Amino acid sequence: MNPEDRTKMWSRLQTRLWPATVAVSLILLGACASGPPEGSELTFAFLPQPLTLDPARCDSELDRILCTLLYSRLVRLNLDGILDPELAVEPDCPAGINPENWTDLELERQIAAPNGLIFFFQINPKVRFSNGRPVSVRDIRYSFERLMDPLTQSPYGWMIQPILGASDFARAKEDQIKNLPADPIALDRIVGIEEIDSSTIRFRLTDPYAPFLHGLSLPAAGILPATESAAAIGDATAQFPLARLGSGPWEPESIDPTREIVLKAKENHPARAFIRTERLRFQIVNDSEEIERLFLNESVALIDPVPEQRAKWLQNPAYREQIISATHPSTTLLGFNFRKPLFQNLRVRRKIRETIDPSRIANDIGAHLVVACEGLLPRNLIHVSHVSRLPEIPLSPDENLGSGWPVLILISPAGTLFSQTAEHIRQDMAAIGVSLDIRLLEQPEYEQSLQNGDFDLAILSVNTLSPDPREMLSIFLIPEGVPGGRNVTRYANPDYDEIVKQSDMTPGYRDRSRLYLKAEDLLRLDCAAVFLWHPVDFRVRHKWLSGFRYSPFPSQVTWNGMFHETDEKQYERPEDLYSLEKRQKRISSELTIATAVILGFVQGLTEFLPISSSGHLKILEHLLGLPGGAQYLFFDCLLHVGTLLAVLLFYRADLKILLKGILDAPKEYVMYFKTDKKERKLSQPVAFLTYILIGTLVTGVFGLIFKDILELLFDSLPAVGFALIMTGVLLLAAKNAKKQLNPSDLSFRTAAKIGLAQGFAIIPGLSRSGTTIAVALILGVRREMAVRFSFLLSVPAIGGATLLEAMETTRQVALIPAVAGTVTAFLSGLLFLWFLVLLVRKERFHVFAYYTIPLGLLVLFGL
Repeated sequence: MNPEDRTKMWSRLQTRLWPATVAVSLILLGACASGPPEGSELTFAFLPQPLTLDPARCDSELDRILCTLLYSRLVRLNLDGILDPELAVEPDCPAGINPENWTDLELERQIAAPNGLIFFFQINPKVRFSNGRPVSVRDIRYSFERLMDPLTQSPYGWMIQPILGASDFARAKEDQIKNLPADPIALDRIVGIEEIDSSTIRFRLTDPYAPFLHGLSLPAAGILPATESAAAIGDATAQFPLARLGSGPWEPESIDPTREIVLKAKENHPARAFIRTERLRFQIVNDSEEIERLFLNESVALIDPVPEQRAKWLQNPAYREQIISATHPSTTLLGFNFRKPLFQNLRVRRKIRETIDPSRIANDIGAHLVVACEGLLPRNLIHVSHVSRLPEIPLSPDENLGSGWPVLILISPAGTLFSQTAEHIRQDMAAIGVSLDIRLLEQPEYEQSLQNGDFDLAILSVNTLSPDPREMLSIFLIPEGVPGGRNVTRYANPDYDEIVKQSDMTPGYRDRSRLYLKAEDLLRLDCAAVFLWHPVDFRVRHKWLSGFRYSPFPSQVTWNGMFHETDEKQYERPEDLYSLEKRQKRISSELTIATAVILGFVQGLTEFLPISSSGHLKILEHLLGLPGGAQYLFFDCLLHVGTLLAVLLFYRADLKILLKGILDAPKEYVMYFKTDKKERKLSQPVAFLTYILIGTLVTGVFGLIFKDILELLFDSLPAVGFALIMTGVLLLAAKNAKKQLNPSDLSFRTAAKIGLAQGFAIIPGLSRSGTTIAVALILGVRREMAVRFSFLLSVPAIGGATLLEAMETTRQVALIPAVAGTVTAFLSGLLFLWFLVLLVRKERFHVFAYYTIPLGLLVLFGL
């Protein structure tokens, strides 16, 4: 084969290979940005927390998460907050009942006796401990009795205290420790836990208590193997001895409480078919800023930002769809001391309630931490579609309840949120002439003041781990000092007590929820308290985690369900989130003038040199410690405007010709289609304008089709590294274009191919100028024409992208840094555009491959 034929063959091969090369590159880049595939592992980061991995003693958030995964319970909450069986199996339909009606019943109505006094469980024989032994009713008895044994020191005895004989068992164990006479029956067992046979167990309660089943869904109700656990606990040399004995779908692979905990999925567990990951890695990181950096680099799947960081995430439009938030089963309220004659007057209580503005308090003390509430119960705990409010009796217009009042004592726990809440209450009360003596007390003194009644008003917090709202309602039931009592305000209302008592005898969460709301309405009507705010559970996830679902309940439920393959769920967000986003004025407080100038210079340097401006901006944002990624997309577009202005100035003569072509185009197009195909011809200005329109159209269609995929790549450093390598490959491929024998001008087909290349070049790391010029040279376009067409083709693309971003994200960039960055990009862009044209003329365009390929490898493997 002679040299001329070899050169022609190489040119044809290049022309056909470049589309396939770019398509394969897009697939690989998508893999870089899509997160872990099926069968991989998920990584999470936590600040150091106490770790026990004993379900009866788990206290920290990480402890509860791990115990949920390691130990199965009799029942669990599904992702809609409804009970499902876990160790237990759904009971068979009794004779005489329609099977379809039975299937529609909630689990607690199937398991519980009609009055909520007795609960039957059949154990699933397929669930086994890590050593292969099936779970038995003896293991359930052992695990529950541990909760009541004083030697365990469990804070969760309240979960099974409703069982008949549970309190007697605990007292007998205490007497035994103190060498006092103990009831031998109570000492031996909890009489209300009855083993019917090897696979059936029954619980009898002291009094009807339908919410009992919800308590069994908590991590502390995890089941341990009786004999093996007793032996493991007795081994003083073992660390976390119970962790390897669990009955849950996960088992520990390695445990280092100072570094990381790794769990792997059990192959033989019944839930294995629904688990999407092979391994869960929980990293222990000492610095919250480091956790944030790991998240931005996609090293961890989701984060729970500390309170100081939450506002920054909420103000970040790039993560708007990735924020998961729901109100905790907790409420802060202002309680009245009903022992004082003043607050026995309903009109006084109502006047105070109408004076205090919970929405203002919630917004001012931290919209990213709390949301205002109307009632006691967070709405995401209630599963009924409609709530009817009871009508209230309005106050008489002529009543003046604010005159002549004494100075009122308001006590509150010490703490930032509580102190800010107390100050807002003081300001609101001053508006009606009431003075407050605010006392912020440490916990022991605060509790003593509540018990003694040494207050007029008190800021109270109702907290519970139980997902059943009944636990929150108990603050208005039994007075403090009586076993189980938390009613420190001494509120009394027989109608309210009767509603709650009725709910205790009503198995079925939806039916019970209606009673809960009825009780709450009565509290509101009676002005039992001023309900202030609910705290917010807040997480940020990566988009590639969208295939996993989350529950709007506390951490133990969230983590129990999130690793199962289900449909996506919409989550309740704080009601003031959107107003907070509207108020933001800039992308980030970290975007300074100096940073903007640096980014502008890098944009001007890299936009025209074929080394990828977007890729370098992404790397620079990472090195400068900026939040980075898509939240700077609008600022990046402004920098592109600066370099766009440089192009307009540099090619102003060509632009004048194109403007003339716009005027002549309609007439020439008409003549073009009327003329015979062989004789069709456009003038040079109109032809060049047509090529630009074709290239722009292809770029736009490509961008619309692959918009979502390409946006993911803005948060992926591995994608940037791979794209930089591909830029170098294209530059080297274009090197041999200098040997072509017959360099050509543009054509319709060539313009379309270059437009497609420009569409790909939105990927950070894939140089727009390098890609379009290289493809043009590979296709045989003359060098001067390739450079001119590449940069004039960028005018509508960059202008259109900037316009779209401006329509979506205006007022999200600080003005002065934006102007400084844009001007810097314009000036540096003029300089380096002239330099690039010179390099192309001297056939030195490919030398930048020796920079982009090593840089890409460094980013991919080392940055």
